[in-house]
Amino acid sequence: MAGKIRWIAYSPDGQLLATSSNDKTVIIWEATTGKEVRTLEGHGNAVTGLAFSPDGSWLATASRDRMVRLWRVANWQEERHWSAEVAQATVAFSHDGRLLIAGGSDGIVRAWDPATGQQLASFPAHGQRVTGLAFSPDDRTVASVGMDHQVKLWDPVTWRELRTLGEHDTVAWSVAFAPDGNSLASGGGDNMVRFWRAAAPADVGSWSATPTSVGKHKKP
Repeated sequence: MAGKIRWIAYSPDGQLLATSSNDKTVIIWEATTGKEVRTLEGHGNAVTGLAFSPDGSWLATASRDRMVRLWRVANWQEERHWSAEVAQATVAFSHDGRLLIAGGSDGIVRAWDPATGQQLASFPAHGQRVTGLAFSPDDRTVASVGMDHQVKLWDPVTWRELRTLGEHDTVAWSVAFAPDGNSLASGGGDNMVRFWRAAAPADVGSWSATPTSVGKHKKP
């Protein structure tokens, strides 16, 4: 694997690890031994997002080549792919496996049925590139973050915006829900981890993630 590692993902059973980099490939590894299982080729540019389906049957990959590809884990063959108009930055499966979403450099989130390949939605989520996506544990809410600094929540049925929780001082790079779904955290280029309630009022605190101040909590 040449170049920086762009993304890493465990299979749900913990047996496999997928990594992607700027060399356009995805490498599958045995998580316990480090043995290389397979190299997936097909993308024409850096692979910037990876996600295993909840049942471990599929691996979705997103790339700067404007493609999202779906690979069958049983034989590592490409099952289908979707073409977008711009580079795709991140992908996520719903917890029930019925939705696959991807965020692009145009700020648009696209949603598909991974079983049929049907595109279900395409809507502007951010003013700049979408950098992170996450489903709530009950799949009733999707969180998104972007280069426009903002943290947003969406209804995955209507794809209407539920609310904008707030923003970082610079790019918001990642987002994750707590296991109970009542709160979420986002990480930004401002070296801050921010915490939000899924229901208003949203902002419940933050801490600096710089090496010299890890764990120093800052109240809003």
